Amino acid sequence: MDAKDVHAVIVHYGFDEVTRKCLASFERSWSGGRVFVVDNDPSHEFAKGEANCEVVRNPGGGGFADGANLGAKAAFSAGAEAIFVINNDAELATDPLPALLCELSKPGVGAVAPLVLSNLETKEIWSGESSTRKWFPLPRNESYGKIWSGEGRSAAVTFLSGCAILIKKMTFETLEGFDTSLFMYCEDVDFCVRASRKGFGLVFTSRTHVFHAKPSKATSFDDRFALFYTTRNVLTLAYRYNSVPMFLVFFFWFLVRWNLYMTFKNLLRGNLRNALAIWRGNLAFLLGRKGKAG
Repeated sequence: MDAKDVHAVIVHYGFDEVTRKCLASFERSWSGGRVFVVDNDPSHEFAKGEANCEVVRNPGGGGFADGANLGAKAAFSAGAEAIFVINNDAELATDPLPALLCELSKPGVGAVAPLVLSNLETKEIWSGESSTRKWFPLPRNESYGKIWSGEGRSAAVTFLSGCAILIKKMTFETLEGFDTSLFMYCEDVDFCVRASRKGFGLVFTSRTHVFHAKPSKATSFDDRFALFYTTRNVLTLAYRYNSVPMFLVFFFWFLVRWNLYMTFKNLLRGNLRNALAIWRGNLAFLLGRKGKAG
């Protein structure tokens, strides 16, 4: 597969200048094919400026999964043999394709992800070699916050971050893309579980890296939007991929370790809305509510 056979998909939402910074990094470091920006923000149209990209409008303003699927459809229609999906608030540090394509060309490999750094000077890691536990559908990212040694290595894994991921066309189409019922958060976990179950290999490599700044808040779980969807979707995936007895064990563990802990943590900070978002997420799961919250 040639680099020009890889098209990029960027799901835009929020501030235009953030996405334009991502696009500027492509101007500097991208050897691949076309760049598709999915405008997922129904409040206003994305102004690309001078950026060399093609904007795909999603008038429904769906979540990340919906936007990524729409971008993938456009990319594959344009002849792509693989897509490089990257967050709009991430940036290329160097051209990632030589290292990623080297791994994707190996037999059985369906998707590859690079190292993600949150600080290019200190080389602090945002997402490194990760794994998932069957009973707990959140990735174990043990290298988060650590300093990258500079070593370039590759490894077979069970989880790849959706922040930046190269996916072969056959893999994406076999899995029918990301699960739009999750709307946002944990869609990469679900994608990786399904890919592994279908026999597609997942590879992480630190032979290339991208940049993703840490969120301005203390953690990504400090806003009610993230709390609601993470709570609902973790429960959804735990139920989907575990037996009923195993799920019940997980549910009671989750009740203490997540629901009560995060509730008290937010109440102590005076964040009543955040605390309520956690329980709204539980209720949404119990009622079988999917997609975007009303």
